[in-house]
Amino acid sequence: MLGWCMFADLSPLGDKGGSLVDELGGGGGGSLRNGKGKKMRKPRTIYSSLQLQQLNRRFQRTQYLALPERAELAASLGLTQTQVSFYRHIKRLERKLPTTLQ
Repeated sequence: MLGWCMFADLSPLGDKGGSLVDELGGGGGGSLRNGKGKKMRKPRTIYSSLQLQQLNRRFQRTQYLALPERAELAASLGLTQTQVSFYRHIKRLERKLPTTLQ
């Protein structure tokens, strides 16, 4: 596993200490900006050990999922389809990297 792997890192939301949902006004899709005019980013997802285990097990069976399979996996793990898709994309990239970079 890579030392820089984002699956165990949490970025703070800034000085305000509120949740991202609070910052976006209840989950709306607005483009909220910080004091410097930059868009505020969603904090990185922290996957539980159970979620990681299931994602890895499914990834070992097949690297790519059809849309219904991805939706089912996401729903069963309490994640969004985007989170599942992104996780699998990173895993495919890690496989392609030479072992010297890992």
